[in-house]
Amino acid sequence: MSSCAECGFALWLPIVELETSSVGLYDDGRFPGRLLVSLHQHFDNIEDVPDVLAATYFQEVRHAMRVARAVTGAERINLAVLGNQEPHVHAHLIPRHPKTDPNSAQSPWNDPRPRVRLGTAERTEIIDRYSAAFELP
Repeated sequence: MSSCAECGFALWLPIVELETSSVGLYDDGRFPGRLLVSLHQHFDNIEDVPDVLAATYFQEVRHAMRVARAVTGAERINLAVLGNQEPHVHAHLIPRHPKTDPNSAQSPWNDPRPRVRLGTAERTEIIDRYSAAFELP
């Protein structure tokens, strides 16, 4: 799970390597369990990814979304593929809890709370839970 040889994009906290992508924790205390799913091959834009590769990648994204919902207990997992700041295809998976989060109607980028890192114990626990969940068949 090294950085992209072409652009240098790398996951902060890698968790698992899948066939076409790597999954890592995005350390954001507002959304515990937030993930990034980064395509191994470099493409600037999702529409440039060959069809077969894109299909497999999105199967992995969907799998990661199911795992994230199970691990975090979130009612929804928001999916965003942007590329405005990092020109490497990657997906943001953001656990959302509409019944308990007063900011759930806002995108993570418009959330008024300051972004804070998870505590060490919480970060370790989340990574361990994800690691175990991705290992299951």
